[in-house]
Amino acid sequence: VNKLINDILEAIMIEILKLAMTLKKNVCVYTCDSEISKFLYGRIIFIDNEFFALYMLTPNGENDGILVKKISCITYVEMDGQYDEKMKKLCPNFDDLISKTPIDFENGNALFSIMLDALRTEKPISVELLDSGVDSVIGQVTAVNEKICTVRQIDEYGCDDGIAYVNVPDITQVSYASADNSILLLLMTK
Repeated sequence: VNKLINDILEAIMIEILKLAMTLKKNVCVYTCDSEISKFLYGRIIFIDNEFFALYMLTPNGENDGILVKKISCITYVEMDGQYDEKMKKLCPNFDDLISKTPIDFENGNALFSIMLDALRTEKPISVELLDSGVDSVIGQVTAVNEKICTVRQIDEYGCDDGIAYVNVPDITQVSYASADNSILLLLMTK
């Protein structure tokens, strides 16, 4: 019975996210792995049956890349609140930023699409595994398929730190082109 209820609730959440995406609404997304007062802010740019892709802004209204996260982690979603009004003032060109996002989601899989784009662009990603709440693997994707994602790990100084072979079904979140990852990219090229 609990599984059935969870499946119904997740289906409703998918419809809410699809509506927000269709209406181009910015959203505050609260998740099970954060404190109740913390949330993700941005716009849903893609959704499949398991993951959503959120184009994010920092609390200062700056580009924070794209986060792909499991839908099952969402506890609730907010729209049209005071925080949204603040962010619209801080980032009046958010629509332009989003329109310049060249991610190809045509294969219908948010997670695989973002990893393929990271492979193509060589931009670093941060990977959370098993709802841990931490980025277990950070680096550049060197190969990816439905089962394994190979990542050239990068440390906080932008230096090589070995190779990680990530079990794709264990991935619960991927951060791509975030502010933190952009700093790593800068360090890697210096």
